[in-house]
Amino acid sequence: MENEGLNSSAGAGIAASNQLVDEKVDVIVTGSLGPNAIEIIEKAGVKAYKCGNIAISSVLEKYNKGELEEIKMPGPAHHGGSH
Repeated sequence: MENEGLNSSAGAGIAASNQLVDEKVDVIVTGSLGPNAIEIIEKAGVKAYKCGNIAISSVLEKYNKGELEEIKMPGPAHHGGSH
C-alpha cells in the first residue's frame, strides 16, 4: 500500500496512521512512531513493532518468532516532509 502521508508537510504520521486504521491493518512494523501516530493506532487496537533497517524476509521471520519489540512509547515527533 502506498503511504498517503509520505509527502505531507505536516502530520505525516497522523495521515499514515489514519490510513492504516482505515485499511483495517492489525500489525505494523516500523522504526518508530510519533506521539500522535501511536495514540491513533493504540486506540484502533493496532499492534506496532520496532524494526531496524533489515530485509523484509528477516522482519517477517522475526515477527513470526515473536522476536520483534512492541512499541509502547512514542519516539520523537517529526516535523516536515523530509528527514
